[in-house]
Amino acid sequence: MLIKNFRNLARNRQRKLALQILNAGMEAVLVKNAIKRSISRDGDMLHIKEMTYKLSSFDKVFVVGFGKASIACAKEIEKILSDHINDGLVLDVSSAKLKKIKVKKCTHPVLSAGNVRNTKALISLLKKADKTDLIICFVSGGGSAILENPAIPLNDYIKMNKALLKSGAEIHEMNTIRKHMSKVKGGQLPLYANKATFVSIILSDVVGDDLSFIASGPTVADKTAAKDARKIIKKYKLPDVKLIETPSKLPENIHNFLILNNVMAVEAMKHEAEKLGLKAKILSTKETGEARIIGAYLAKQAKKGYALIAAGETTVTVKGNGKGGRNQEVALGALKNIGDAVVISAGTDGIDNTPAAGGIVDKTSLKKNPDYKKYLDDNNAFNYLKKTNDLIFTGKTGTNVADVMLVLKL
Repeated sequence: MLIKNFRNLARNRQRKLALQILNAGMEAVLVKNAIKRSISRDGDMLHIKEMTYKLSSFDKVFVVGFGKASIACAKEIEKILSDHINDGLVLDVSSAKLKKIKVKKCTHPVLSAGNVRNTKALISLLKKADKTDLIICFVSGGGSAILENPAIPLNDYIKMNKALLKSGAEIHEMNTIRKHMSKVKGGQLPLYANKATFVSIILSDVVGDDLSFIASGPTVADKTAAKDARKIIKKYKLPDVKLIETPSKLPENIHNFLILNNVMAVEAMKHEAEKLGLKAKILSTKETGEARIIGAYLAKQAKKGYALIAAGETTVTVKGNGKGGRNQEVALGALKNIGDAVVISAGTDGIDNTPAAGGIVDKTSLKKNPDYKKYLDDNNAFNYLKKTNDLIFTGKTGTNVADVMLVLKL
């Protein structure tokens, strides 16, 4: 059971079933399970989805990675490749000691000077490779803040990133701007590797799984241009910065594979709900919009006897001074229309801008504290849910495929 405070949260049968369904979805997208499904080795042959690489045909093998799933990915690839790894470096929000691959801890969601130093170290490692080598690169959610070598002054980049996080812009808009302020995003990263065979293994946290937007698409040819970023800056009245162009086409030695997304989570949740004797329906895997509005909308969809499941990535336009994350705000927003339903929203990474993964609410939450609107106005979902004992704690899961949501009414 990933949910550490399951017993405290399962105050009634409806909540217990909802939490069991959530847990099934989160366990389905753990990195170790995704790697087992997609990557294997048979002697000298490394199989990655539909492609096979003959290890003896390469002089050296390097492993790099960035994002919230980097350490988990590195642990699994070390098991598969063992002594074939010559060198490696991954950047994550945590630290760990691995056998062959070094780990550097980075900040998230705000870029820091340390992240830039760590990114430069990763670039230096890529520069050691040449066309006779194989590079395996793990890309996961959180990579936009973790991997960065700005094309503009660092202070200007940090100022823009902070403004983006508070603007209400959705992830595609944010990452369009980030690409055009960077020397590594938007397909630029593999160009440092001197024509080595570059295999990018991607875990999606982006609605719709457009590879060019996951972690701002550092290994994928860019579909956007600086003019697109400029329009978004104007739309949200963001700081003015100098923008650069990114490559719209990349060499054939760069291969990208998607191995994990939120579809796998919601399908597992649906299966678990049916196993528990419930009717289940997936509403959407592309849920976007203002978190509190999405919460209210989802609660209104409640249907007796059904588990309604959704996934995506909402946004929060920060106007107050409270504490919380988008999943906690979805839960708080759901109280407007809660009725007899239970609503859950949780980040699959287990850290919704706080130590909590998200929240669970029902009419017992309102009984404990009916004044939810005051907390919502102050973007203070964390403290409301803390008072009502409705925060979900899983700890860092080592994976990240955005957020999953559930509405259940028995």
